[in-house]
Order: sequence, then C-alpha cells, then structure tokens
Amino acid sequence: MKNPLDENRGAAVLEELVRRLKTRDNIGQMLCDLGEQTPDNLAAELADELEKIIKWRHLQHELLTRTQPVSPVAVPSSEPVAAPVLPIPQPSMPVRKPVKEVPPKVEDRVEQVKIQTPPLQAAEKEEDIHSESEQSARKQVPRIPSDLGDESCIYLHGVSKIDPNDTPSPVPFLLEEKGIDSRNFAFALDYQGLRFYGSPLYRESVNLTKNGVLLLNKQEGIRMRGAHEGLLNDLRLHGILLPFEFGTVFSGKDEFESNISLHFTEIRESLDELLTTRWWNLSVYALDSRTAELVGQSTPGGRRESDRGRIPYSSPVQPKRIDVKTLERILNKQKKAAESIHEALHPYAERSDIDMMVSLQSGSSDDWKIILKVSYELGPSMLNQFVRTVTDLQYQHFLMELMLSLAGNVEHFSFAKS
Repeated sequence: MKNPLDENRGAAVLEELVRRLKTRDNIGQMLCDLGEQTPDNLAAELADELEKIIKWRHLQHELLTRTQPVSPVAVPSSEPVAAPVLPIPQPSMPVRKPVKEVPPKVEDRVEQVKIQTPPLQAAEKEEDIHSESEQSARKQVPRIPSDLGDESCIYLHGVSKIDPNDTPSPVPFLLEEKGIDSRNFAFALDYQGLRFYGSPLYRESVNLTKNGVLLLNKQEGIRMRGAHEGLLNDLRLHGILLPFEFGTVFSGKDEFESNISLHFTEIRESLDELLTTRWWNLSVYALDSRTAELVGQSTPGGRRESDRGRIPYSSPVQPKRIDVKTLERILNKQKKAAESIHEALHPYAERSDIDMMVSLQSGSSDDWKIILKVSYELGPSMLNQFVRTVTDLQYQHFLMELMLSLAGNVEHFSFAKS
C-alpha cells in the first residue's frame, strides 16, 4: 500500500530544489552566459533536462530490478532489502567540471603559439588523482548485459584498449551514454584486450545498401555526423579511442563479430599507431542556421525534443536567406566561440599551431562550416585532461550545437579500405 506521506513527496522535492538553486549565485551567473534565448525558452529546455534525469532514475531502477539475482533460498525478513546504488548516467547535458574562464580575444593571425610556462606539477598530480578516481568509480559500476540480436543493426563508433586494472567482460554490456539515435543505450564489447563501442539501430529506421553502407539524405547526414562526433567525445572519457569511419553499420551481431575477428590485426595496429600521437588535430564546426537562431534571426523554438540524449544536432530546416547584418552577428558569435575553445585548450599543450579561425570576412554555409582548425602538441601527462576538456567544451557550447572533431596519427579505421 502506498504511504500517504509519499503523495506530497514530489511537491516537497521541487520546493527544496527551488530553494537550493536560489542560494547558489554561480548558477545564476552561468544562466546569464547561456546564449541569447528568452527566459521562457531557456527555462523550458532546462526543465526538459531535469525531466530526463528523473526518467533516468526510473529506468535505472527498472534495469536493476530486472537484473537483480534471485537467491535460491528465500529468507523471510521484516527489514527492506536495499538495492545496489548505481551512479546516475547523464542525459543530454551532463554536469561536468566547469571550464575555466578565458580572456575574450585571441590573435586573429595564423601563428605557432609556444607556451613559455608549462603546467605546474601539482596540476599533473591532480590530474592523475582525478583519472584514478574516475577509473575506480567505473570499476564499481555493475555491468548490465546488452542483448545484441540479429533483429537490430549495429552502428560501430570506436575501439580502445582495456585498462590493465579493468576486468574484461565476457558479454556485451550497456554504457551510460545514449546511442547514435538517442533511442537506445550504447554498448561495449570486449575482445582480446580491446573494447569496441557501438549502438543498436532499429532496422526499420535505417536504409542500408547491399554492402552495408548507410544511406542518408543531406539533412539526415548533417544530424547524424554531429551525433557521431559528439558520441565519440563522450566515449573518449572511457579511454583514448580509435574512431571507425562515419556510417560504419553491420547487419546484426554475427556480421559485427565476424568483421572484428577478420580485421582484428589491422585494428590493433591502427590503435597502436594512434597511441603514439604527439600532435592532436582539433576541428570545430558550426551550423549557420542554428547560430542564426541564437543571434535573433528567428526564435529558437521547437527544440523541446523529448527523446534527445545529448546535443540534439537538429538538422536545419529549409535554409533561409541570411542578410548581411545577420551574417555579421553569426560570424562574430562563431569567432568568439572559436577563440574561447582555443584559449581553454592551449594551456595543456606544449605548443599549438592555429591553421584557421573564422573571421568576419568568412561566408555562410548550409552544411557544417569549419570555424577553427588547430593542432596541439601534448605530453602524456596532459592528454587525458585535454580530452576531458574537449568534451566539456562540447557541452559548454551546447546551445550552438558545435561539432568538435579530434584526430591523431590515424583519423579513423575503415573496414572497406583494410
């Protein structure tokens, strides 16, 4: 029987949440920095994110209940049995360590930047402790098996080496990240010391050629490519990742596993080559149609997507003509974003080389437009923190829906070319 005290629990929690938010001045300041949306639209999006967190709790409870082992001998007890507590997976806007504020401007000219003062040893020690605590926390998370059947297609994201302190899983298991279509959870499959990351796709929702190539129209391709790169950044928090070519899809578990087995040697060699990377290349892309919404050409409505799992990367509707004044505001906002991203990342690098940065003389595009291309020379001690900051920046610029693409000595692995 339901406890009468639980009937007012929801209202009590909401009241306490409002009280706590009002006492935190830093939250109000961060809200002021989240673009130029109206308070109503921004509040609506944040309410959606809170609702998604609550749904995650319900889903996590269901998964625990479904996978909880049953004791062979039932022992009556009047005391309630506590279920194991799992860390709550983050929805589309995970709460991450804030990226520090940066100076407002960067030199516009293309130049090689040398950092005279390397990061302090104390920062390196803090990074090591932080990485160890993250790895330790992951090891304590119970793994929920993923049912990979031949009724679903499998989109393959990337592969990393299994940490020596981690225990390989004998069966595929679910991850906390949402998959490529935000309808299912991503999964991991361990095979001979490597961990492969993928997403199940419903067959009725994808079009494949006879050779297994994903067929997408232009707008679908824009959305899917943004989701592809965004998920790669999330998965890099599990380990340095060798991406697979965009659109790599297998028709069922058997085809997936047979291709991994057939190309395993080439995959491992490519991953080994990637791990020798000293200069990492970052390319940042923006959608003019989305930036135009933020600078006031149109209101950013219609963005309350109940099923989105991360940055929505919504395909732009039929592009409208952008007038000169609006284009100037678009380019100015994109330039500020590019400057802030570089300023946040270059302290981790021994050297950095800016290949290009968007300027007020740049044009417009109805596709992904590159606004920053820069290379960073990174020492081993700074790599994990650098990668984590790239992912943080992806969410810091959530409203702009920027696409941040990171590549090393090997850009990606292609089954078609191996």
